[in-house]
Amino acid sequence: MRTMCGDISGPARPNPLPFEHRSMPWGHVRSAHRLPYRPLVTRLRDERAGGTVVGETFGMRGGRLVIKGNAGPMLGERMRRGLIVVGGDAGDYAGARVVAGTLILQGRVGRLAGYGMRRGSLILNQKPKDLLPTFGDCGVLDFDYLALLERGLRQSGIRVSLGDRARRYMGDMAVLGKGEMLVLA
Repeated sequence: MRTMCGDISGPARPNPLPFEHRSMPWGHVRSAHRLPYRPLVTRLRDERAGGTVVGETFGMRGGRLVIKGNAGPMLGERMRRGLIVVGGDAGDYAGARVVAGTLILQGRVGRLAGYGMRRGSLILNQKPKDLLPTFGDCGVLDFDYLALLERGLRQSGIRVSLGDRARRYMGDMAVLGKGEMLVLA
């Protein structure tokens, strides 16, 4: 059949395109946890580290980002998956509109942390100065996975101290509301 754009009937492509993949023994998509990796360690101060860039729908989609110093505003904005560890302070809108993933902030956090958060975890050492009213306090709870996360990070060479107790805030209730903000106790 011929159209204005050319012949659309004909033999199939002999070779798949470079971005196509064939079936693999463990499934059709290679998952990140099966591949060896080294976390990206940086001293970023720019805005939107691990967040969206112009024209993208989501921010970080997997992997680990370790920032040894302070992070700028909009850290992890619209993050889809992955882990961000910040050794210092984070700017305004840290974890804004997170779809999934984990952010560990060892210093202070700026205004409106977790704004529009759907799912995911924000793990903080200190309670934010301006906690959004759309986060509900669930009390202080024991979290076994914090100890497991700390041990896994230490094995990767990332030094954090998480403990196993935290005050949990659920939100952002203005959107899906399945995210959590954990303030370490």
